Amino acid sequence: MSKKIYEKLKEEIKNIPIVDIHSHLNPLFPQARSIEDIIFYHFIRREIHSSGGDDNFFVSNASLEEKIDYFLKYLDFIENTSNLWCIRKIFKDLYKVNEINKKTLMEIHNKIQKTKEDPIYPEEILKKKLKIEKTFCCKNWKENLDGYTKGEKSYFEILLEGLSLGPILGQVFLEFISDGKVKNFKESKEKLLKHFEKIVNLEYKGIGIAFDYQFEYLPYTENSVELLYEKYLKNENLEIHQLNQIMSYFIDIILDFLKNKHITIQIYLGALWGAFGQIGLKLRLGESFAIYSHNTIPSLLKIFKNFEDINFNIYNCVENYNQELTILARMISNVSLLGFWWHNLY
Repeated sequence: MSKKIYEKLKEEIKNIPIVDIHSHLNPLFPQARSIEDIIFYHFIRREIHSSGGDDNFFVSNASLEEKIDYFLKYLDFIENTSNLWCIRKIFKDLYKVNEINKKTLMEIHNKIQKTKEDPIYPEEILKKKLKIEKTFCCKNWKENLDGYTKGEKSYFEILLEGLSLGPILGQVFLEFISDGKVKNFKESKEKLLKHFEKIVNLEYKGIGIAFDYQFEYLPYTENSVELLYEKYLKNENLEIHQLNQIMSYFIDIILDFLKNKHITIQIYLGALWGAFGQIGLKLRLGESFAIYSHNTIPSLLKIFKNFEDINFNIYNCVENYNQELTILARMISNVSLLGFWWHNLY
């Protein structure tokens, strides 16, 4: 490719509007409040822990300077990680700092104190510096929806996430629809649909759904699912295929309700973590694993074909799915690939 064509492409790419389709910014307070928000973020905490450190020290009653000293003690051990590269990129681009030491970290902290309450600062960074036209900020789908707000900033939208399905991650979903005054299958179904009706009425644009590696989209009858669900309510043990029948029923209920509602489904594949489900192991904050199953792609294919009027975007974090998902997105018009999820940093 000639340099002239290359430069022309770069110039054209600059004019393409950027949309951040998945962020964990707080739309009311998007900027850092302290240096701790950056260097003690749970991704970095995982690096410190894997290097032999005690990452819980960063949430202890120790002073900020003591925490920084502890961070610097392990800096050499995490120097070659993608996460530290991200930290260096943030420091260089936003704070004009190239070296990481106690003096520069305290300097950055002091700079943050000057911008943390500045209402103009987020727009200067997101829109003017980074050219991001819209940022979708994640909030948990099952919390009080009326309490969600993007504030007065037109460049923020809310993406509901945390809806996880499958025999492992789906346990919290089942607890949600069966919690409180719910007494039976019919009432659980009504509670779920009422919650999604609120989501639609409040005009949310997207919902994130994670499928665990044991999820399989299985045939069912409503009567059989009702019987299985009543067993669940009685705390009877269910087999994996029985839980998958329940999950298959409820994903159908959800997607059928969302037909023609102009809500995009953002799908997360290939990871297992402790945030939204139980796997019988005690997991630390941020601890997660890249795990996949060959049952996932055929199950997704059935779902995508059954709900062709709903748009699905896919995040993937295991290499094993790459070709299958690429072909699937190429063949089906309502499916697109968003890119790689966090484990592809490694």
